[in-house]
Amino acid sequence: MGMRNIEEQTIALASRTYWDVFGAEAESLSLEQKIQNLGIFVQEGGNIAEVVNRYAESTDDESRLNALQWAIFYYLEYMINARESLAPYQYEPTALRIMRLNKEELLELLQKELQRCVIIDYNGSYVITGVNEINDHNLDAIERRHWRENPEESFTSYTNRTRFWDKRIPGLWSREYK
Repeated sequence: MGMRNIEEQTIALASRTYWDVFGAEAESLSLEQKIQNLGIFVQEGGNIAEVVNRYAESTDDESRLNALQWAIFYYLEYMINARESLAPYQYEPTALRIMRLNKEELLELLQKELQRCVIIDYNGSYVITGVNEINDHNLDAIERRHWRENPEESFTSYTNRTRFWDKRIPGLWSREYK
């Protein structure tokens, strides 16, 4: 990523390359390159929510807004479960837990997982690590906090959040959802 300031990095990362997983631009960088660049940004003090919100504000295309959550899911699936695929695993237990998070919780999880998985090695270089093991500690903490802060929410209501991942209805960043 170089030594650009946080604002310049925020602008550079708020692009379709990182957040439109179904578009052609997404293929310009590998999944590992994207995670490493996002992780370096986070390690240098960047806020991933600012990047995602800037990207969301820059487009009126509903399909691109709906793809945003899938990009986040893709990154999280790789970092938590060491998988590079969306479709085959989206209904396994960890994936369903991710799909139950609200927008803010999803962004918090992405920020924490990037902090966990992209570190500086003994040579002073940023590297991706810790993706070869299932690690859901950050997800556990976010879920526990959710239930402490929302004791009145029914489990049915919570589990029904997965409906926002159905590609036939508006997603979490959709203008229709707000």
